[in-house]
Amino acid sequence: MLKRKKPPLKRRKVSAFAITSSRRRVKRNTDLLKLHRRRRNYQAVMQDHPGLQDQSAQEQPAS
Repeated sequence: MLKRKKPPLKRRKVSAFAITSSRRRVKRNTDLLKLHRRRRNYQAVMQDHPGLQDQSAQEQPAS
């Protein structure tokens, strides 16, 4: 049995405006992702920091 050849997919013309806006969206999302990752890493480091716990223990009785 002979196979039928698939018709070529027609590419939809995308405007330059749509391309730039999608690139901007991707850039904003990656920047936000990096920011959240940095914040989480910083919080994890500061949570395990030994000097930070001593300061917080001293501040509580004074209040």
